[in-house]
Amino acid sequence: YAVNYMRLDLSAVELKDSPYPIYNATLRFEPSSEIIRTGVRKKITVKVRTGGEAINVVRATVQYDPSRFEVLDVLTENSLCGENNFLDKVIDSKAGLIKINCFTPNINPGFYEPEGTVAEIVVMPISEGGVSLKFVDRTEVLANDGLETDVLRAITDGYYQITNQG
Repeated sequence: YAVNYMRLDLSAVELKDSPYPIYNATLRFEPSSEIIRTGVRKKITVKVRTGGEAINVVRATVQYDPSRFEVLDVLTENSLCGENNFLDKVIDSKAGLIKINCFTPNINPGFYEPEGTVAEIVVMPISEGGVSLKFVDRTEVLANDGLETDVLRAITDGYYQITNQG
């Protein structure tokens, strides 16, 4: 016969609220990667996920290689901001920069959906090779909290392979 003695430690870890706010908004390109043919126009969408935050401003600066892409336009008709609420919609083809700055038409509660389209970038691939679209500088997603809190947690850049084959 064997006697087995087991003592269970029933102490538990108490979970508390984090002393630091955790923001969950993200920005990304859709599609985030693709093979594209030279000479064929392509729409690349800038998407925001709010992460449960009510947002009212999106500022994005996108860098690209102007020797690979020609940016033809920034479309706003499907934007969460609406067509008339863009403060900046600038394409600097020499520097390879796109600046987008918009606000939501609804003051309160702002944009509260899980995901929305900020803008669509129309590009024309002009030479073969790889090219990235990168969020740079003052890329931010601002909460509708009256304090302009940047709630952007993560960004996902895009990578595209340009080929001359069908």
